[in-house]
Amino acid sequence: KSREMLSQIKENDDHIRTLLAMKSKRMIIENGLGSGGPTPIESSALSTLLSGNMNSISDANIAQQSFDLLEEYKASMKSYSEVVQHISIQREKVKYTPSIWPCRGIITSPFGFRLHPLFRNKFFHTGMDIANVPNTPVFSTADGVVIFAGWQEGYGYVMSVEHGYKYRTVYAHLSKILVRKGQFVSKGQKIARMGNTGRSTGTHLHYEVHYNGRPVNPMKYLNSYLN
Repeated sequence: KSREMLSQIKENDDHIRTLLAMKSKRMIIENGLGSGGPTPIESSALSTLLSGNMNSISDANIAQQSFDLLEEYKASMKSYSEVVQHISIQREKVKYTPSIWPCRGIITSPFGFRLHPLFRNKFFHTGMDIANVPNTPVFSTADGVVIFAGWQEGYGYVMSVEHGYKYRTVYAHLSKILVRKGQFVSKGQKIARMGNTGRSTGTHLHYEVHYNGRPVNPMKYLNSYLN
């Protein structure tokens, strides 16, 4: 019964690891730490049971089987701890990864090459523009720390949030900044109001997502609006 339960635990462990895209513990074992199937002692014990000669099962055999079961139990518990740790890390990473819209509105200029609305020259737009009415609320798209909040030429009132896991976001052309440099902000927290400051042709938010120090397409991270 104990071995049947451990076998079921192993199957469940493999299934959970597959769902979480984790390396199978069974694969790890087969790659050098052991192999499946009964041990020689277990095979010998089964043969003895089938022969009906119960008296020939030694205390050493019983002790060895108990030891093997204990080792398998320890391995199962270690794997369970690894799964729990993996889930914990992924949940933490989700908090610090930009994943919501920074505001409500209409996308008026996407990420990539475009014609500058004022200078009429072609340049690379490192973010995306989302237009709405003045003072539309702007939200932090992930947990993080404000690393800049103030005025910058061209961007007007602008702020940037360092999220960790190599992510950083930028919010520009704001009418008002509601947080300060060094402040921790949560995903979904109102951090500013949309405006028309700096070089801008109308009320909108210029929003950037940086990964590993380089701007990336924010559209990849616009999964949902706030409720």
